[in-house]
Amino acid sequence: MDYKSIAEFAVLRGVSPSRVMYWLKHNRLAGAKKVGSYWIIPAEADPGVKAVGRPVKAEPPFRLKEEAMLALCAAAPDLKAWRRAGPPRFMAGMALMLASVPEFNRKRYLALAEKLDPTALTVKSFEAWLKGNPYKPSRFLPMLQQLRKRKERARHAKP
Repeated sequence: MDYKSIAEFAVLRGVSPSRVMYWLKHNRLAGAKKVGSYWIIPAEADPGVKAVGRPVKAEPPFRLKEEAMLALCAAAPDLKAWRRAGPPRFMAGMALMLASVPEFNRKRYLALAEKLDPTALTVKSFEAWLKGNPYKPSRFLPMLQQLRKRKERARHAKP
């Protein structure tokens, strides 16, 4: 069974995350479970209502999201910033990907991934994340290393 986070389920159904929270509060999503402080919702769960109201805002262009993700990953890991950046499972996968790179502090990124989504630390979960990840490591990691080198040079060049 494929589970989604609140944010992922909201995008799937074309509603706001607060509407999904309302459905959870009123037990309208069969099979939804709370894992720690996170909800996991079966992708096929049906609240029995149609989406109404304003449509959800369109996603920004992929390249803008990629630049923002590069900037986030190039900075020191900050749990609050990572939580704001995207769904917990997706962000935990990003942290795991960075933990696999020698230049990054493995322990800090593994701890960050565990705080974001404890279920993401399994091999099976990470493999599934890699398949659905829009940021392919073979492209994203060299871009990130290049950005970190540029930042490092700029920091040393300042008088």
